[in-house]
Amino acid sequence: MKHEIEVRKILSAVTPSGNLRSRESNTVEFKESFNKNSTAKYAKTMAAYANNRGGYIIFGVKDNPREIVGLKSNNFENLSQEQFTDAINSLFSPAIDWECGTLTIPANQLKTVSNDKVEKEITERKIGWLYAEQAENKPVIAQKSDSGEKITSGDVFYRYRARSEKIKYAEMRRLIEERTSKEREGLLKLFEIIRKSETANLGIVNYSNGKITTPYGVDVAFDRKLVTQVLKKAKFIKEGSFDETVGIPVIKVTGNIDLAEEVPV
Repeated sequence: MKHEIEVRKILSAVTPSGNLRSRESNTVEFKESFNKNSTAKYAKTMAAYANNRGGYIIFGVKDNPREIVGLKSNNFENLSQEQFTDAINSLFSPAIDWECGTLTIPANQLKTVSNDKVEKEITERKIGWLYAEQAENKPVIAQKSDSGEKITSGDVFYRYRARSEKIKYAEMRRLIEERTSKEREGLLKLFEIIRKSETANLGIVNYSNGKITTPYGVDVAFDRKLVTQVLKKAKFIKEGSFDETVGIPVIKVTGNIDLAEEVPV
């Protein structure tokens, strides 16, 4: 819903002739139509967004002049999200998180005035949008080439104003510094947890590969879905608080926990 609100906001400001006031920017790009054979082009833009602050590709808007013309075919609505995800993630890594949707612009927002001052009748227009999230782990890097879009394996793209270009030194340095700082903060938090714990009995759970590293030199593998079951059924107390119900088994949690993920059982 928040993306639909944002897209409507982008498309709401128009001139007296009906053209959009909004311009392409660091976070917005307009396309007149959606072409199912242009996946590499869209993936390049999405990777550039992911390496910056995230952004929208809005389909159904003519660029020059910037006019809401609407989608003329069902290509966007028939988009297979699974196939599109596979296609963009085969080009770029780590995986780009994205969302998509459609919305309708009502006719009263699209009426224009011609040169002879006669109002034209315009029906409602359907708009499509793709949103690429800002990447959690930057940079997003091309892992294979595409000659049509001038993508070479190892390329890093970045959003500069209204263009998706190969990243420059200053921005690449900043991405590396931000990633290093983030990793350092994560390690400091982990060390603080270890410092406060009884280290002789401490193990580290790697949820991504399903292993527990024990202090006895033995790695134990576990099934992720079992952990999910335990966490969903467990009762939790906040660190530093007391369990007021005696006899109920609890798990002590340091930090935050997200149980939104569903793992099939």
